Amino acid sequence: MDVRSSEISPSPTLMLQHQRRWHYVALVAVGLFVFVTNLGGTRLWDVDEAIFSETAVEMLHRGDWVTPYYNGHLFAHKPPLMYWCQIAAFQVFGITEFAARLFSALFCIGTLLVTYELGKALFNPRTGFWAGIALAGCINYAVIARAATPDAHLTFFCTLALLILVRGTRSSLPTMTSATNPDPAPWQPVLPPSWSTYALSYAVLAVATLVKGPVGIILPMAVWGMFLLIEQPAAARRKTGSPTLKDGPPTGIPQSFLRATGASLKWFLLLFWPPYFWQTVWRMRPLTAILAVACIAGPWYVLVGQRTNGEFLREFFLVQNVGRASYAMDSHQGPFFYYLIAICIGTFPWCVLFWPAIAQLAGSLRRQDPTRAGYLLITCWTLVWIGCFSLVATKLSSYIIPAYPAIAIGFAALVDSWLRSTATIPFRPWLRRAWITFTLVAVVCFIALPITMRILFDGELSPALLGLIPLIGALVGWQFSERGQVREAVSTLAIVSILFGPATLGLAVLPIDAHKNTHLLGESIHQHSIGAAHVATYKYSPPSLVYYSQIPFHRLRNRDAVADHFRDHPHDAFLVTSEKHLASLEKYLPPGITTIRQERLFLKSENVVLLGRVPAQHATSADVSMEDASR
Repeated sequence: MDVRSSEISPSPTLMLQHQRRWHYVALVAVGLFVFVTNLGGTRLWDVDEAIFSETAVEMLHRGDWVTPYYNGHLFAHKPPLMYWCQIAAFQVFGITEFAARLFSALFCIGTLLVTYELGKALFNPRTGFWAGIALAGCINYAVIARAATPDAHLTFFCTLALLILVRGTRSSLPTMTSATNPDPAPWQPVLPPSWSTYALSYAVLAVATLVKGPVGIILPMAVWGMFLLIEQPAAARRKTGSPTLKDGPPTGIPQSFLRATGASLKWFLLLFWPPYFWQTVWRMRPLTAILAVACIAGPWYVLVGQRTNGEFLREFFLVQNVGRASYAMDSHQGPFFYYLIAICIGTFPWCVLFWPAIAQLAGSLRRQDPTRAGYLLITCWTLVWIGCFSLVATKLSSYIIPAYPAIAIGFAALVDSWLRSTATIPFRPWLRRAWITFTLVAVVCFIALPITMRILFDGELSPALLGLIPLIGALVGWQFSERGQVREAVSTLAIVSILFGPATLGLAVLPIDAHKNTHLLGESIHQHSIGAAHVATYKYSPPSLVYYSQIPFHRLRNRDAVADHFRDHPHDAFLVTSEKHLASLEKYLPPGITTIRQERLFLKSENVVLLGRVPAQHATSADVSMEDASR
């Protein structure tokens, strides 16, 4: 009987493989629903989406896959990998909003799977699965997945590189936790990684430098470097002869000085004592990293430098990297704690678990339990990314998106400990706070959104319905948590997070998108031009105007330039400006120039106007346009 049972019962390995397949299917299905549903339903948003997509369009039309151009001028903000992806999508699906955003969604789905594998490697498969669900449910991550920006691409490659390092430091045959529990034991790294592990990880990060430049390799290496500084096995330290933090301070630090410092400062000094620090850096094989970047990304950087006489490299490295770090560009500034607020908002609704997740993490690090290494890595990952960008002058919430997988794994580890009844943090009090938070968010949606929409968008009321999702989730989740049904309560949280992103798009973003009008200006330009249109802007230059008109525009800086524009182009000359500047331009406009179209400025109370000469055959349609606009 025992023999038959053993023959029929599947092995732990087969059980894990079956579980992994279903986890993959579920995560891909969630990713497709949250990220791809109605992906092209809104027009491109100014500024980033429109600029990046237009750059890809111009590279496609020029047949030049090396040098980025926007509005007919060199555009040195980003390397080309994102543009290459958009060009590939444009060639298959046409130049559409869906194609412009497609690879962002695909890379975000890929990151869900990589995060699953990373959570599984650090803790167990259930933690990996919940990490993927939590990541998909973070509202800002869903926004990035639907945006034609490079953040999704960068997050994928950075997460993949760390997964390679984690797997490369685990024994080939991980031990099971027990005979009844087929889960692999939590990650206990065997350091240092092999050269091949570092080479493969750095090759992935070299690709990341083609997404956003140096940040694609420096910060992931800093994450791993900080982890190594803190968590190096005693055997590896004895083998290399490096100082041992547990056995005493490195030689050269005066004992009297150490005795005079506090515990935190002493720990910092031991950790970053130069000999120990540089030995750790050297063990990370920096020459291999340099070689990987030189071989994979180097050819493009050399080629674009040659074709632009070094102008692209100067602009990209000195302005877009050093400049953004030194001073706030494009008015994107914020306080030092900016990213703490951004994380709390961007990870909604999972942010309701922040404090218990941090408490669970801190307890594991103090107790030195088997999960310590995994918690330490996600701590270093989060602190390095948020800490570094907190020091940078230019601040955007999207800059810390690559830290979201680590934060999601932290949420998932807490959820898994609740489900296994091994948590030191009780679930009921914290879930009560979560449901109360959901209720408050629902009240804000019911009250604040209608008021805001009435002020800005003529009384759109459908966004208020968004509050029904957290409200229903709070009512259902409260019942489950009070009955002690942890799995059902946490599943309710997950369902709310999965529904909230697409619902925000349908109930709030789509009504707002209906008020964007640069595509209408582009249509009017084509309707009222006979030959090649010459478009200029004065005091108002929305990047989406270039994308939707597919005509480069010239920014005019003074009123004399406006007069010269119409004089130099007696036919098919157009000017886009705001209504408040129109009165000051009247005496500079030659006879025959009239208002072809006017629309309300997006998110403003004034109008944008399109000026030009109306050919006789278009006079009637122009009059109709003006009549419609006045209505």
